[in-house]
Amino acid sequence: MSDIYDLYKPLRNYLRKVDLSVSLGPLRWYINYSQLASPTAKPDDIEVHRDFWSSPLLFAPPWQLAVVVRELIIEARPGGERDLRKWNDYAKIIDKVRTLDNEISKRILSEGNAYHYLSKVLPHLQFVWQENRPNQQASTRYFCLFKDEPIRSTFEEHFGLSIEKYFLIST
Repeated sequence: MSDIYDLYKPLRNYLRKVDLSVSLGPLRWYINYSQLASPTAKPDDIEVHRDFWSSPLLFAPPWQLAVVVRELIIEARPGGERDLRKWNDYAKIIDKVRTLDNEISKRILSEGNAYHYLSKVLPHLQFVWQENRPNQQASTRYFCLFKDEPIRSTFEEHFGLSIEKYFLIST
């Protein structure tokens, strides 16, 4: 990552200001909204742009949201000044992820490796979201991510269940 660290740094610095304890819920809602035929109603505490419902430009695909979730878990801490329930904070993070992706592509992609990118890298990111089936591998991966602090305590406080009970129920 050292060859793209300068590109990643603005996203990392922004994520360090995000309140982890309130920002995973909105991301979960956005992912569900993009994946489910009948998603749950938008919670009252989440702001969305008035054009969100009709403009594809305001829509973030689930694989980009997954990047945000992963990086948020790594970099954010409870009590940050930014809150992804607010549209401006959410939109800034999505813009930073898109900018990072575009800048990495400019730096790394060439005519010689474009086929590899299109046939291996993009499908790896997107197909798992398009198949939309929970499985043992995904559950194990998320269990390993959520069992460590501070995610464990935030998760258990929000859901009222231990990580172990939640994953036993869901698998």
